[in-house]
Amino acid sequence: MQEMGDLSADEVAGLKGTAPIYSGVKLLGYYKEGDTPAPIMYYLSSTDPGPEDGGSVIATGGIKLIHNFVGNVNVLYFGAKGVETGGQPPYPDDYSYLQNALNYCAGKGKCISLPGRKFYTSKILSIPHDSIGGGIVSEQGSNSYIKSCIELMASSTDLYTIRNYSQGTTFKDVAIRGRSVSIANSVAVLFKRVDEYPNSGDPWKDDLENNIDAVIEGCDFGNAETHLEFWGRQVTIKHNTFSGGHNAMLFKQFNTLGKYGGSARGYRIWNNFFHSFDSGNANPENFALI
Repeated sequence: MQEMGDLSADEVAGLKGTAPIYSGVKLLGYYKEGDTPAPIMYYLSSTDPGPEDGGSVIATGGIKLIHNFVGNVNVLYFGAKGVETGGQPPYPDDYSYLQNALNYCAGKGKCISLPGRKFYTSKILSIPHDSIGGGIVSEQGSNSYIKSCIELMASSTDLYTIRNYSQGTTFKDVAIRGRSVSIANSVAVLFKRVDEYPNSGDPWKDDLENNIDAVIEGCDFGNAETHLEFWGRQVTIKHNTFSGGHNAMLFKQFNTLGKYGGSARGYRIWNNFFHSFDSGNANPENFALI
């Protein structure tokens, strides 16, 4: 990818004009050849596709090259490295790469796809408001013995690993870890109402539409006080594992503003596994405390 960003003036010229010398630029790997699932082509954009994002839009020599991903987007194409089995610290911080991939998928109904590695992030990953039908899935699916994982770094000061601002979001066959089970109010995935989202439009409309019809399936949650916290409704939670902490799932009144207020509702929960919870810290309003 570095070489693509450093194209010579002659190479850039060869991509331009009505009879270009080159049809496009082939990416053989992000950091080295073969470190992405397969080579992909980038083409000269005839219009401004927006700022460089390190994966779909590449600025080089006064031009911009684009690749339009089909289907879910493997995060390796956005520069995420992850840690394979047996990897030793210090672990790479993949925050910016993962967030860029999530931002690219927003508005396209695409999910980011994780290979069988653990990805560490120093900050909260946010699924943008317009990522309808998007989310995070495993490249291997449920058959891999190596679970794709996102974990908040111990050095982070954030309380949440992932915060969801959209509707119809999918989390499938991934492991999600918080910073520490002993940190008060730490949450692996927070389904948060959008009236607190920066630059939100109409808070009433945003709040009504947020966190509806999410599907959480085949995931593995741990290392947080609360694994799932919901300020939404109509969520399907099935075939997941919840380990340790104080609360597996915490349901909140999905709207505090009053216009569409009401208690949490419409949750479909079945065939989940809960173990090793500290019931001594249980709060009677919480759910699924073991």
